[in-house]
Amino acid sequence: MGKTVFYGNIIDGTGAPMIGHGMLVVDGTTIEYVGREVEEYQLPQDVTVYDYRDHYIMPGLIESHVHLSGYASNNTLDWVTKPIELKICQAVHDLESLLNAGYTSCRDVGGYGAILRQAMNDGVIRGPRIMSALQTISPSAGHSDVYTNFTREQMAANAGNGCFWQCDGVDECIKAARKQFRHGADFIKIQTSGGIMDTSSGPGVSYFNRDEIEAFVREAERMNTYVATHAENDPGVYNAVVAGVKCIEHGFYASDRTIEAMLDHGCWHVPTLSVMRVLMAHVDTMIPLVREKVKRILPGAYESLIHSYKAGVPMAAGADFLSVKGQSEYGGDNCMELEEFVNILGATPLQAISCCTKNGAMLMLRDDIGTLEAGKLADVIVVKDNPLEKIASLQDTDKTVLVMKEGIVEKHLA
Repeated sequence: MGKTVFYGNIIDGTGAPMIGHGMLVVDGTTIEYVGREVEEYQLPQDVTVYDYRDHYIMPGLIESHVHLSGYASNNTLDWVTKPIELKICQAVHDLESLLNAGYTSCRDVGGYGAILRQAMNDGVIRGPRIMSALQTISPSAGHSDVYTNFTREQMAANAGNGCFWQCDGVDECIKAARKQFRHGADFIKIQTSGGIMDTSSGPGVSYFNRDEIEAFVREAERMNTYVATHAENDPGVYNAVVAGVKCIEHGFYASDRTIEAMLDHGCWHVPTLSVMRVLMAHVDTMIPLVREKVKRILPGAYESLIHSYKAGVPMAAGADFLSVKGQSEYGGDNCMELEEFVNILGATPLQAISCCTKNGAMLMLRDDIGTLEAGKLADVIVVKDNPLEKIASLQDTDKTVLVMKEGIVEKHLA
């Protein structure tokens, strides 16, 4: 691989102001130079040149809350009755769509990500690099036990081989965590509250005892990684934070005390604003039990999310989509999360972009991606419109004209 040079306006993801008349040089898989155009820069004669002086050059985006599970439905019954072969096909499609939208990395918080990564490494499929938790874990009758009210016990057991797992007591929690690591998980995802989409509990229910949560944390720390948790009520967030969980997914209704604990413990927050918007827009398509929870829970959830952001809890951008056709399809729709960071949380477009690049890399435990800086991997995208003026423009994949992942051009629109 030779050298490549980009000319254009550079938004480097660090939070620094945009560099007009910028120049970015890639050597093989890594970035060699980022800054203003330098006429005397020594470039080889066979350098590949991309002249995008009227476009905007950014780091590859990072989706911090995806489910590479292939559900593609708001009906939880479909999640267990749909054959796994079809779900894998959907997940492969979702990965392609994310890459096409400019996402060069993603964090799978419950899905087949580690398995799909093997296929990607073998060159069989294309998509963003994947950090995966594999199965998401709750106690019996918890958020991961979404199907028992609908199906026979035998079907529930079979579904446990997919994207969910249940365990009870410290010993089972230790074994569940080790099982995920054995199969290639990069971190552990548990659930310390009920949820909106399940049929066995609700967002008001909190669970896993302190000693159970601490068991997950010890196992993760032993593997030099961390625990994330689904939590949609204050006790579910607080109990997780004080037990050592390092990232809160959703985090609805967190109190001042809980947000202070998040700051004290260096805890991250992925607020998943986009899925809230989509669920409320399509609430009438859901089964009655879920429909009632959406209408009751989501409208009041925003206040604590805004407070968390304004208090300084570090946040990363994740949409939490299920790839439902016409509602929340993977790809450009995922960039809705940046728009929500601006419109709901009050972030500037520059801050929202950093949450979807630099902060996402930190959450993925990677210091070689997330920003356009010399020495980092060449994950680069080029967009036609200025996202600092209209952040929603990132949702139009036709305006993402180039996607480069580790120095390889994965998409290029003439």
